[in-house]
Amino acid sequence: MRRALAFGATLALVVGTAVVPDLPYLSADAALVASPAPAPQIGFLTTPRDKPLKVTARAGYAASIQYKGTETVVDANGVSFQAAHYTFRALTLDDLTISDGSRTDYALTLGSSGTAQLGGTNAAGQQMQTDLWANNLYASSPLLLCVLPAAWLLSLGISLSVHLCDVRMDLYALKAFNPSPTSGRDNPVRLPGASLSVSSKGTS
Repeated sequence: MRRALAFGATLALVVGTAVVPDLPYLSADAALVASPAPAPQIGFLTTPRDKPLKVTARAGYAASIQYKGTETVVDANGVSFQAAHYTFRALTLDDLTISDGSRTDYALTLGSSGTAQLGGTNAAGQQMQTDLWANNLYASSPLLLCVLPAAWLLSLGISLSVHLCDVRMDLYALKAFNPSPTSGRDNPVRLPGASLSVSSKGTS
């Protein structure tokens, strides 16, 4: 049985939309309503359908990335919707930004000025696997001069290892797991030069 592992700082932003008190579904009235059941393949509620995390990166490399099809997921408001499911062994992204604009008065942005890594091997040298649910995935490739879309290649359903550029997606959920589970929470997430910024909405 595979042991799902939370995805460190990146997943903290994903889950954060479900734990911050200023969101409407965590009001006093909402607390009286039974919590919605998450999609079983994820095990937790995703970010709201209409407020995904906006992910961008200048370039990157995906190791053994594969499109697994479109699946029904459940967000923190209990809304079911369709999201594309991808899996990969490792994903490195240059100049990564993850923006959360779900708050009413402010937005959060996590940035990494170096090469961020999701997945790969943990400290024990064990290979991890990562699942990701997102929509509106766009990426190009240096082979296409970074001007033509390349994400359509994933629709072939085969596992690819490919260099990427101009990566963009609406992210709803991701999780990492060790196919040979052991105790502990040693998750391979690396965010060099990371910064977290807060910006007010409606101000210049």
